[in-house]
Amino acid sequence: LEARPPADLPAHATVELGTRLEHEHERALEALTAEDVVAMATRDLAQAAERTADWTFERDDFAGLEPSLRRIYHRGRKRMRTARADPNAENLHDCHKRVKDLWHVAQLLHPADPKRMKRLSRRAHELADVLGDHHDLSVLRDYVEVHPHHFEDEPTRDALLAAIDRRREVLGRRALKRGGDIYKRRPKRFVADIERGWRKRVQAG
Repeated sequence: LEARPPADLPAHATVELGTRLEHEHERALEALTAEDVVAMATRDLAQAAERTADWTFERDDFAGLEPSLRRIYHRGRKRMRTARADPNAENLHDCHKRVKDLWHVAQLLHPADPKRMKRLSRRAHELADVLGDHHDLSVLRDYVEVHPHHFEDEPTRDALLAAIDRRREVLGRRALKRGGDIYKRRPKRFVADIERGWRKRVQAG
């Protein structure tokens, strides 16, 4: 909104708000650094990478992954269907969490079917970005509503809220369209397609 403000949004509308948000962001980063949260997360991720380093497709059968894969896809498909019926901020945020699960699955299964998983990973990541932007705007809207004193006058705040709502509507429609494409197959078919690629990869050695 600040980089490409709508024509009816005053140029100064986001200046003070942006400054305050930057200050709050800096304080949050300082708190994370003080608690050494980043270091702990980095250590945990490194340990997880070590545990998965020797995973192979030849040693373990696909049946070990099938239930979790089906569940992850089914949950995402169900959340997307709910959001299509009622595209509110909460439902779309649920979709965001579930499509990120699918994105990580595609990354993990890339060796099983590189071409298919690369395409799925890209599409899931793109959808996650759209849904993430929608969620960020929803959080921003809540912040603007509870901090009216950050604005010179009510018309300026109302103009910003209207701009946020318009942008969220665009992102919501885009997310539902992309989500419909990703989740158009039934879970059984989705899993079967991945298993077929897995089998070919294992047989090829």
